[in-house]
Amino acid sequence: MAIPVNKLCILAVGVALVSAPTATTAQTDRDLFAQRLLASARTVRCKFTFGTVTRLDSTPPKTDRRVLSDDRDIVFDQIDRQEHRAREIAHVGTTSVEVVASREALTFVEMPPLSGFPNVYTAFARLAPGASETVTADLLAVVSIHMIAGHEIIAVQDYGRCHVVPD
Repeated sequence: MAIPVNKLCILAVGVALVSAPTATTAQTDRDLFAQRLLASARTVRCKFTFGTVTRLDSTPPKTDRRVLSDDRDIVFDQIDRQEHRAREIAHVGTTSVEVVASREALTFVEMPPLSGFPNVYTAFARLAPGASETVTADLLAVVSIHMIAGHEIIAVQDYGRCHVVPD
C-alpha cells in the first residue's frame, strides 16, 4: 500500500521531531554534567597530545601538524575563582596563573616573564567523545602559545583533554 506524499512528509517531520529532542536532551544532560564538574574543580590535570605550529612570517602563513610525544601533564591547582588565581605545575616549574571562569569553560592565562606573550589554556565544559559521566571524565581542552623564535613569529595550538582531580 502506497502512502500519499503529503502523509509521508508529515510522518517524516513527526519522526524528526520525536527523535531530535532525545539526542539533544542526552547532549544537554552531558553538558550540564560537565558544567557542574568543571564548576566544582579545585584541581585540573591536562594532557595535550597533538596540535599545530603556524609560522606567521611566511606568505601565506605555514601551518604544520604535530604529535606531542611528551607525556608530562600540566596541573592547575589551588583554583580560586573569587581571586582569579591558580597555581600551574608543569615539568619546567611552578607559577601563578590568572583564572577566567565561565559556565562553559575554565581558562588559565600564564604570562611568562621572559617573553611577555600569553599562554592560554582552556578546559571546556564538554565531555570528550567516548567519555563516561564520572568524576574523572575527560573534558576537551586547548592551549594557545604565541612566541618569537629567532626571526619567526610562531603561534602554537595544542589539543587534548583535562580532568578534574577529586578533592
